Amino acid sequence: MSLFPALYSPADITPGHGCWFPVGYVPPPIGASADVVMNSLPVHRVGDVTLPHFCSPIDTHSDIIATGYPSVLVNSRPVAIAGVSVLAPAGIVQGFQAVTVICGAGLAKTPSRVGQLANWPDNPGDPA
Repeated sequence: MSLFPALYSPADITPGHGCWFPVGYVPPPIGASADVVMNSLPVHRVGDVTLPHFCSPIDTHSDIIATGYPSVLVNSRPVAIAGVSVLAPAGIVQGFQAVTVICGAGLAKTPSRVGQLANWPDNPGDPA
């Protein structure tokens, strides 16, 4: 399975759950990073929230991104992975995905995608 970071767009919606219809995310900085972008879009992180939604006035709530890729941090929080990260109380993080993530120009150990460690000479198990 590929691990692509989830990216914020005003067109993003959650999958919905129970009697709650799909909703979008709160704009940055509460629904995504305000200062870290990939493919020109802000990045979702653990702790980012959706717009409030309700079935009746007494059960209004927002969903919160509860899981992420633990070793890739954005603003000191794990990056959310589209289709893998979980929204609490329910749902999977949906939306745009980064196709290629470049972590820094000229770095010797720069993966081309989150979680990809291929071709690192000091990577255990790497045949190179």
